[in-house]
Amino acid sequence: MRRSSILTPGFLAIAERARQPLKVSEIGASAGINLHWDHYHYRLGSMMLGDGSSGVQLEPKWQGPLPPAAVPRILERAACDLFPINPGAPDAEERLLPYIWADQFERLTLTVFQVGRRDRAALDPVGCVLHDSCP
Repeated sequence: MRRSSILTPGFLAIAERARQPLKVSEIGASAGINLHWDHYHYRLGSMMLGDGSSGVQLEPKWQGPLPPAAVPRILERAACDLFPINPGAPDAEERLLPYIWADQFERLTLTVFQVGRRDRAALDPVGCVLHDSCP
């Protein structure tokens, strides 16, 4: 989930340049946590961004110029994973928690369950096949 704080400034810059809604796609998405980056709250240096009432509050160490402030409209969200995790499923916690080291309390408190049961995107249980043009 903290990875969203790294991705978000890039999404904001792309959206400002493209001047169109974004289609968010993720390969190897697990539970699709990063698909909902626009539902989280960020403090990037002096800039506050996103949903202030979100259960996910991210404050990365920010250096340099601030990104564009306008959060774009998301047109579509989709992801794939060989073994996707549905955050709303009863066994989701059992499957996700082993990926978090016991001493990483912040990660435990930022767990997907704060937003995962509310925010669901299509997670297809498929692998990725690279296109011929990929190296």
